[in-house]
Amino acid sequence: MLDVGSNSSIFIYEVNDDSENQRGRQSLRERLKEATGREILNAAEQLFGEGSLEHATMAQIAERAGVAVGTLYNRFADRDALVEALLAERRGDLLHSLDENMTALEHEGFREQLIGFFTTLFTHMDAHRPFLKLVFSRELGAKEGRERMARGMFERLESILKRGHREKLLKRDADHCFAMALFGAAKGNMQRDAYGLAALAPHVAARAVVTLFLDGAVREER
Repeated sequence: MLDVGSNSSIFIYEVNDDSENQRGRQSLRERLKEATGREILNAAEQLFGEGSLEHATMAQIAERAGVAVGTLYNRFADRDALVEALLAERRGDLLHSLDENMTALEHEGFREQLIGFFTTLFTHMDAHRPFLKLVFSRELGAKEGRERMARGMFERLESILKRGHREKLLKRDADHCFAMALFGAAKGNMQRDAYGLAALAPHVAARAVVTLFLDGAVREER
């Protein structure tokens, strides 16, 4: 038991108190740093989505984010580095949302898990549509990053399709064509405006994709 009247006890208390305060200050600094980073990326995404990538300057991004240009260059060497950081952030957001959705629907049926996957995907795409249209049209970002994202999406969809195989709801798919077909249908839905069609709400688009995949387009005979 510590003697509160001893010098050693006071010394121990003071060191612990300072350590706690320092951890708190560090935590606050990290939170502020992260918040500033998010503001910069959000500002960059807005500007990129409003016009062309080439016309959005670092000075405009700094102004939109409410930070000094020097702060921007302290974080990103140039606009290309900022674009890569933005792509990494949005990809990470989507994968995180898909993982959360898979956890939330863990005890639901196969169909509902599949619908949940595409609802999450379409919701993310809707939230970032102007920027992502630019990404798709220009294939922005390093090839390695695009391939990692594609594999991450594929692995998550395959984990759901495996349940369909285990439950004897799907035919054999040795060549993994089902995932490719689903992604193709999803991409078509995200590009409806290019065909003069109105966009569908995320849950409606997701259900349409999954229903076509599981039930087909042929009318049942009566």
